[in-house]
Amino acid sequence: MVKRLLVVLSVVVIVPGFLSSFHMGRGESFAVGRAYAPPVLSITTPNTVIPPAPPVFMEMRGAGGTYLSTPIDPQPLYEVDNKVTPRELPGWWDRGVESMPSTDTLGTVLIVGHAQASSPDVFNPLMTATVNDQVTLKTAHGVLTYTVCEPPLLINKEAIADRSDLYDPVAGRLVLVMCNVDQGGDTLDNRVLVARLGNCSNPVG
Repeated sequence: MVKRLLVVLSVVVIVPGFLSSFHMGRGESFAVGRAYAPPVLSITTPNTVIPPAPPVFMEMRGAGGTYLSTPIDPQPLYEVDNKVTPRELPGWWDRGVESMPSTDTLGTVLIVGHAQASSPDVFNPLMTATVNDQVTLKTAHGVLTYTVCEPPLLINKEAIADRSDLYDPVAGRLVLVMCNVDQGGDTLDNRVLVARLGNCSNPVG
Protein backbone atom coordinates (compact mmCIF):
# COMPACT_ATOMS: atom_id res chain seq x y z
CA MET A 1 0.00 0.00 0.00
CA VAL A 2 1.33 3.42 -0.91
CA LYS A 3 1.38 5.81 2.04
CA ARG A 4 0.51 9.44 1.67
CA LEU A 5 3.12 11.72 3.14
CA LEU A 6 2.68 15.20 4.49
CA VAL A 7 5.40 17.35 5.98
CA VAL A 8 4.38 20.22 8.21
CA LEU A 9 6.53 23.35 8.24
CA SER A 10 7.16 25.39 11.34
CA VAL A 11 7.08 29.11 10.69
CA VAL A 12 10.65 29.77 11.78
CA VAL A 13 13.41 27.61 10.40
CA ILE A 14 12.30 24.17 9.58
CA VAL A 15 11.83 22.67 6.29
CA PRO A 16 9.13 20.93 4.48
CA GLY A 17 10.09 17.84 2.63
CA PHE A 18 6.72 16.74 1.43
CA LEU A 19 4.30 19.53 2.14
CA SER A 20 0.63 20.03 1.52
CA SER A 21 0.07 23.49 3.01
CA PHE A 22 1.95 25.92 5.23
CA HIS A 23 2.13 29.47 6.50
CA MET A 24 5.33 31.45 6.21
CA GLY A 25 6.23 34.97 7.22
CA ARG A 26 7.08 37.56 4.62
CA GLY A 27 9.76 40.17 4.93
CA GLU A 28 13.20 40.97 3.64
CA SER A 29 14.26 38.94 0.63
CA PHE A 30 17.47 36.97 1.11
CA ALA A 31 19.88 35.80 -1.56
CA VAL A 32 19.62 32.20 -2.68
CA GLY A 33 22.82 32.11 -4.75
CA ARG A 34 26.05 30.33 -3.96
CA ALA A 35 28.84 31.44 -1.66
CA TYR A 36 31.75 29.05 -2.09
CA ALA A 37 33.86 27.83 0.83
CA PRO A 38 36.55 25.18 1.39
CA PRO A 39 35.13 21.67 1.80
CA VAL A 40 34.82 20.16 5.26
CA LEU A 41 34.42 16.54 4.20
CA SER A 42 37.09 14.50 2.44
CA ILE A 43 35.98 12.03 -0.19
CA THR A 44 36.18 8.37 0.78
CA THR A 45 38.41 6.21 -1.41
CA PRO A 46 36.39 4.62 -4.23
CA ASN A 47 35.26 1.03 -3.60
CA THR A 48 35.41 1.51 0.17
CA VAL A 49 32.60 -0.47 1.81
CA ILE A 50 30.53 1.76 4.11
CA PRO A 51 27.87 0.02 6.23
CA PRO A 52 24.44 1.62 6.76
CA ALA A 53 24.21 4.44 9.31
CA PRO A 54 22.22 7.68 9.69
CA PRO A 55 23.76 10.78 8.03
CA VAL A 56 25.29 13.34 10.40
CA PHE A 57 26.68 15.98 8.00
CA MET A 58 26.26 16.97 4.36
CA GLU A 59 27.95 19.16 1.77
CA MET A 60 27.17 20.19 -1.77
CA ARG A 61 29.81 21.07 -4.33
CA GLY A 62 29.58 22.59 -7.79
CA ALA A 63 32.12 23.56 -10.42
CA GLY A 64 33.19 26.54 -8.29
CA GLY A 65 33.61 24.62 -5.04
CA THR A 66 31.60 23.87 -1.91
CA TYR A 67 28.44 25.95 -1.48
CA LEU A 68 26.69 24.10 1.36
CA SER A 69 28.07 22.59 4.58
CA THR A 70 25.63 21.70 7.33
CA PRO A 71 25.06 19.18 10.10
CA ILE A 72 22.10 16.84 9.80
CA ASP A 73 19.64 16.85 12.69
CA PRO A 74 20.85 14.10 15.08
CA GLN A 75 17.22 13.19 15.75
CA PRO A 76 15.79 11.37 12.72
CA LEU A 77 12.38 12.21 11.31
CA TYR A 78 9.49 9.77 11.55
CA GLU A 79 6.05 9.63 10.02
CA VAL A 80 3.35 10.35 12.62
CA ASP A 81 -0.30 10.51 11.56
CA ASN A 82 0.82 10.64 7.92
CA LYS A 83 3.03 13.64 8.66
CA VAL A 84 6.79 14.13 8.80
CA THR A 85 7.71 17.26 10.75
CA PRO A 86 11.32 18.44 10.41
CA ARG A 87 13.07 20.67 12.92
CA GLU A 88 15.66 23.45 12.54
CA LEU A 89 18.40 21.49 10.79
CA PRO A 90 17.91 19.42 7.65
CA GLY A 91 16.44 16.09 8.69
CA TRP A 92 16.78 12.49 7.56
CA TRP A 93 13.54 10.52 7.29
CA ASP A 94 14.09 7.20 9.08
CA ARG A 95 12.28 4.35 7.36
CA GLY A 96 14.57 1.63 8.63
CA VAL A 97 18.04 0.39 7.74
CA GLU A 98 17.28 0.42 3.99
CA SER A 99 16.84 4.21 4.11
CA MET A 100 20.29 4.76 5.65
CA PRO A 101 23.17 5.94 3.45
CA SER A 102 25.65 3.16 2.66
CA THR A 103 27.47 1.65 -0.29
CA ASP A 104 24.81 -1.08 -0.51
CA THR A 105 21.62 0.73 0.51
CA LEU A 106 18.60 -0.78 -1.24
CA GLY A 107 16.24 2.09 -0.47
CA THR A 108 16.02 5.82 -1.10
CA VAL A 109 17.79 8.18 1.31
CA LEU A 110 15.53 11.17 1.86
CA ILE A 111 16.59 14.47 3.45
CA VAL A 112 14.40 17.55 3.82
CA GLY A 113 15.69 21.06 4.48
CA HIS A 114 14.27 24.53 4.65
CA ALA A 115 14.46 27.35 2.10
CA GLN A 116 12.45 30.53 1.97
CA ALA A 117 12.73 34.05 0.57
CA SER A 118 12.21 35.85 3.88
CA SER A 119 14.98 34.07 5.81
CA PRO A 120 18.56 32.93 5.04
CA ASP A 121 17.71 29.27 5.61
CA VAL A 122 20.05 26.37 5.28
CA PHE A 123 18.84 25.05 1.91
CA ASN A 124 18.59 28.44 0.17
CA PRO A 125 21.86 27.77 -1.74
CA LEU A 126 20.24 24.69 -3.30
CA MET A 127 18.09 26.92 -5.50
CA THR A 128 21.07 27.04 -7.87
CA ALA A 129 22.02 23.36 -7.63
CA THR A 130 22.34 21.76 -11.03
CA VAL A 131 23.24 18.56 -12.86
CA ASN A 132 26.67 17.12 -11.96
CA ASP A 133 26.82 18.89 -8.60
CA GLN A 134 27.99 16.52 -5.88
CA VAL A 135 26.36 15.75 -2.54
CA THR A 136 28.55 14.26 0.17
CA LEU A 137 27.00 12.62 3.22
CA LYS A 138 29.00 11.77 6.31
CA THR A 139 27.95 8.90 8.57
CA ALA A 140 29.63 7.23 11.54
CA HIS A 141 31.27 4.84 9.07
CA GLY A 142 32.56 7.16 6.34
CA VAL A 143 31.63 9.60 3.59
CA LEU A 144 29.51 8.80 0.55
CA THR A 145 29.40 10.90 -2.62
CA TYR A 146 26.25 11.28 -4.73
CA THR A 147 25.85 13.14 -8.03
CA VAL A 148 22.84 15.14 -9.18
CA CYS A 149 22.00 13.49 -12.50
CA GLU A 150 18.86 15.32 -13.60
CA PRO A 151 17.52 18.89 -13.48
CA PRO A 152 15.67 19.91 -10.30
CA LEU A 153 12.02 18.93 -10.16
CA LEU A 154 9.36 21.49 -9.28
CA ILE A 155 6.30 19.79 -7.81
CA ASN A 156 3.22 21.57 -6.55
CA LYS A 157 2.91 21.28 -2.78
CA GLU A 158 -0.65 20.02 -3.10
CA ALA A 159 0.52 17.18 -5.36
CA ILE A 160 3.78 16.09 -3.79
CA ALA A 161 2.12 13.91 -1.16
CA ASP A 162 0.95 11.63 -3.98
CA ARG A 163 4.40 11.31 -5.56
CA SER A 164 5.28 7.92 -4.10
CA ASP A 165 7.98 7.58 -6.77
CA LEU A 166 10.09 10.03 -4.76
CA TYR A 167 10.32 7.84 -1.68
CA ASP A 168 9.86 4.34 -3.10
CA PRO A 169 12.93 2.12 -2.58
CA VAL A 170 15.61 2.76 -5.23
CA ALA A 171 19.12 1.50 -4.57
CA GLY A 172 21.77 4.20 -4.30
CA ARG A 173 19.33 7.11 -4.63
CA LEU A 174 19.33 10.32 -2.56
CA VAL A 175 16.36 12.73 -2.66
CA LEU A 176 16.56 16.26 -1.24
CA VAL A 177 13.32 18.21 -0.78
CA MET A 178 12.75 21.84 0.13
CA CYS A 179 10.45 24.80 -0.60
CA ASN A 180 11.12 26.55 -3.88
CA VAL A 181 12.27 30.19 -3.99
CA ASP A 182 12.20 32.07 -7.29
CA GLN A 183 12.91 35.72 -8.10
CA GLY A 184 13.00 36.70 -4.44
CA GLY A 185 9.71 35.07 -3.50
CA ASP A 186 8.32 31.78 -2.25
CA THR A 187 6.36 29.73 -4.78
CA LEU A 188 3.66 27.08 -4.55
CA ASP A 189 6.17 24.37 -5.45
CA ASN A 190 8.61 22.12 -3.68
CA ARG A 191 12.04 21.84 -5.26
CA VAL A 192 13.34 18.26 -5.44
CA LEU A 193 16.89 17.17 -6.22
CA VAL A 194 17.55 13.56 -7.15
CA ALA A 195 21.11 12.27 -6.89
CA ARG A 196 22.71 8.88 -7.40
CA LEU A 197 25.52 7.26 -5.47
CA GLY A 198 28.65 7.46 -7.62
CA ASN A 199 28.50 9.47 -10.84
CA CYS A 200 25.92 9.88 -13.57
CA SER A 201 27.69 7.66 -16.09
CA ASN A 202 28.37 4.90 -13.55
CA PRO A 203 25.87 5.12 -10.69
CA VAL A 204 26.02 2.66 -7.82
CA GLY A 205 22.88 0.59 -7.29
